[in-house]
Amino acid sequence: RFLTRLTGRLVAPQTGAYRFSIASDDGSVLRVSTTGDPADLRPVASVNGWVGVRQWNRQPGQTSEPIELVAGQEILVEARHAEGGGGDHVSVAWTLPDGRVEGPIGARSDLHPSETPLLRRVVDANVRGGSAANIDALAGLAMNPDLPGVIRDEAIQAIATFDQPGPRDRVLGFWRPASDGPRDLEPLRPALARTLPILAEDDLGSVRTAARETAARLGVALDPAMLRATVLDATAAASDRAACLRQLVRLGDETLPAAIEATLTADDPVLRAAARDALVDLDLERGLLAYDEALADGAIVERQQAILGLARLDDARAVERLRTQVELALDTPDAGVPWAVEVLEAAETCGDDGLATVAATWRERSVDDPEVWTVSLEGGDVAAGARVARFHTSASCLRCHIIDGRGGDAGPVLDGLGARSDRAGILQSIVDPQAVVVEGYGEASAMPNMRQMLTPREVRDLVAYLATLTETPAAGGH
Repeated sequence: RFLTRLTGRLVAPQTGAYRFSIASDDGSVLRVSTTGDPADLRPVASVNGWVGVRQWNRQPGQTSEPIELVAGQEILVEARHAEGGGGDHVSVAWTLPDGRVEGPIGARSDLHPSETPLLRRVVDANVRGGSAANIDALAGLAMNPDLPGVIRDEAIQAIATFDQPGPRDRVLGFWRPASDGPRDLEPLRPALARTLPILAEDDLGSVRTAARETAARLGVALDPAMLRATVLDATAAASDRAACLRQLVRLGDETLPAAIEATLTADDPVLRAAARDALVDLDLERGLLAYDEALADGAIVERQQAILGLARLDDARAVERLRTQVELALDTPDAGVPWAVEVLEAAETCGDDGLATVAATWRERSVDDPEVWTVSLEGGDVAAGARVARFHTSASCLRCHIIDGRGGDAGPVLDGLGARSDRAGILQSIVDPQAVVVEGYGEASAMPNMRQMLTPREVRDLVAYLATLTETPAAGGH
């Protein structure tokens, strides 16, 4: 049916004996030139008929005799493959002098398991299981120090949303809601009570913080002494101190007033924002004044959290403050207000009919009008945006784009995007991909419309992350 020829130049990383292997369906031959000259290519291995994908040892001729190379020596490798019918593939591996196997050549030996779908599939399967045993299994992943942080983070986030699992497959992004969601928490509480206190003291900060926040949301008791000590520990991470403060609020702990006073003047704005939320539960009048101070001259995250805090209050004064923010953020969409997304979310959830109508109108317009998406221009979370780019089940950016040398090549490389485009251009490419089509990618963009796949918050975070990709990695590897 067709023929394939793959060629590549390799630089030997070590001095010693190398063995080359080939796998294909159907037949193939592997040729190597140790001088780098095409005229010196000679056959070293072959497949007769076919073998499975990356099955390097099914036939005696698939692997070469030892070939001596010197570190830094450049060689030429060529694979020729003929496809007759059925499956079709070809790949080349080498065994290095130290015994490591790269199969195929170029596969990084330090590749995180999280960047293959296997461990994410394990997480997804346990989420779908829906039982206490599945929570125990997820906790085991989250606390396993031998796993990469991103998988441990995904496992604890799966626990955090176990009662209301997301509707999409975590690996492929297909619409595949769990059959039993939302779930009754009561049968799961014993497992949560067993696992969350342990995870709340994990060595990995992101797991520890997420466990504490989840325990606070679900009403799972943690050790009060540990909570108090963490809140008052100026050397602890601000995210940890904030999560523990929220737990003290839920417990109605007797030390809460002192904890609030100690954190209201903290150096970290995230911790100060958490302290205001705690204060408004303890003293509404002081809490409203604290929110006013944050909205007047607080850091961006403080203003964002103050708006969300106002939305949680059943008080007419809070609604009035939100109306003012709506006028500033949503009625002037070109301003790119960094807390516009929070204003939109607050308008939807505060319980005021007028503000709910404003939010509903924005949602209706957002389907067809990319201009209203300027709410997502500023104020995003870079770390959250990186998760959207790499792991979001609907967006799946890496299927079509390369980031940090990895991903698909159906669309433009995203490395260096922050240097090529400003935030407005990045935002436009996400919510209106047909507006500008990169040269060399056809007359129309194949990129789907992200307006229907991502929330305003996710779009904002993604813009923030992509804007940081200002450097294009130097060519390297094999």
